[in-house]
Amino acid sequence: RKLQNNNNNNGYYSASSASSSGLSNSYKPAVVVGTSIDSTSMFHDMVPGANEGASNTLTVIMAAYLIGKSVDDATLDKLNNRIVFGFFEGEAYGYLGSRKFVYDILNFQCKDGYKVRSVAKDSNSDMACINPMRPNLRFKDLNSIAAFLTVDQIGVPTGDGNLFVHNSGQGGMGTFLANVMKYSGTSYFTPTSSAAGNNADQYPYPPTPLNSLLSVTGGNIDGAVLTGYDYVFTKRPPYQSHLNWVQNQNMNLKAIASAATILARTALAAAYDDGSYDYETAAYYAKNLISELSYDNEVLLELANCLYVDGNCKML
Repeated sequence: RKLQNNNNNNGYYSASSASSSGLSNSYKPAVVVGTSIDSTSMFHDMVPGANEGASNTLTVIMAAYLIGKSVDDATLDKLNNRIVFGFFEGEAYGYLGSRKFVYDILNFQCKDGYKVRSVAKDSNSDMACINPMRPNLRFKDLNSIAAFLTVDQIGVPTGDGNLFVHNSGQGGMGTFLANVMKYSGTSYFTPTSSAAGNNADQYPYPPTPLNSLLSVTGGNIDGAVLTGYDYVFTKRPPYQSHLNWVQNQNMNLKAIASAATILARTALAAAYDDGSYDYETAAYYAKNLISELSYDNEVLLELANCLYVDGNCKML
């Protein structure tokens, strides 16, 4: 499956489906499936981040794998929205990557006279900007953001057979995403609404890249979060500590496979939506196209070994 890379070396990396017809999809709003890829602790050189960056990254990659395996390019071209996968650095230090990503998509302007080719004397290379500096400007093809779909701490779920959906309940695409997730469960795990609810005295979202979208847009663009914990945020050890690795706690591949399936189906349903927010029809459409990912899938097992155990594996 063809993916268009929008890497920018400014704290974020993104990829989206390229048009099989060769035409730009930039006019379509983007449904961003995003995650942090890092962690932190008191000892910054000893941060395994197994249930944070590693599990989050594994889940989103497998969601992309499922969409690429299940949906052909011609079908993706015909959908109302496009799907973008985003991986963000520096999230543990104030959402650096995702804030820069959202700001660049919505506001970045290269000053007059400072657009150049990213590779000198190569007229086919991407355009870049030298003031303000951006190695390439392909990220501007994303044009607009419809919503963020994010994930957090899936590897060690706290619920008995449940994963948890967080949303503000204010309607629109964010609530649509939350409803589709609850329709997209697997034989391993059932997505259910977080007990955090829509409490006016407490921010309704866990710490994920979605917070950057809400901050930069003043809450005008919403989203939803899928987590392995019920309440707004859990910050108990081994979270963000040197103990957060597979030797200390096993990562639940059934939960990760389920979360990847739920994200893939929800992203496809959001791309299918025509603005009516008919989540039942959209969820049915996506579920028919995307089969459940097995926890013993060979790609999942190999990538899990890469992210949790062997960073020198062939896939990385």
